[in-house]
Amino acid sequence: MQFHFRSFLACVTVSLTAAICLAAARGQLATPRNKSSQSAAEQKIDSQLLIEIEQRERASRSSAVTTIVRIDGKGRALVDLRADVTPSLLKTVRSAGGVVVSSSVEYHSIVAWVPLAKIKRLTARADVRAIMPAAEATTNRGP
Repeated sequence: MQFHFRSFLACVTVSLTAAICLAAARGQLATPRNKSSQSAAEQKIDSQLLIEIEQRERASRSSAVTTIVRIDGKGRALVDLRADVTPSLLKTVRSAGGVVVSSSVEYHSIVAWVPLAKIKRLTARADVRAIMPAAEATTNRGP
């Protein structure tokens, strides 16, 4: 019997499509709204953060989708705000309940723990260009 790669690929594609459709029908697949239907502030927010925000707003942690967003026990996400770093913005982050971990005027970046419920408010500011999950260092340990 000869292996037919195209037939195999077609079967895999059909299987994956069926699995995705089934997950979506069960409500297990969360996807953020299309960027064109989002507000200007929401368009500045990374899709992983939007998923977390929407899950919190719906209070549906039972069928939660796993994201790369690191969230502490107080409901704050570790984020990287890409913005013009000013004392005013740093004050706004803190007054929103955020804890600034680091900031860099040179790299236009503020890394902070920010309550998920306050992220949309921060991105409404003109000096904030984007907000995303903060990158974290990883190590590769041998066996």
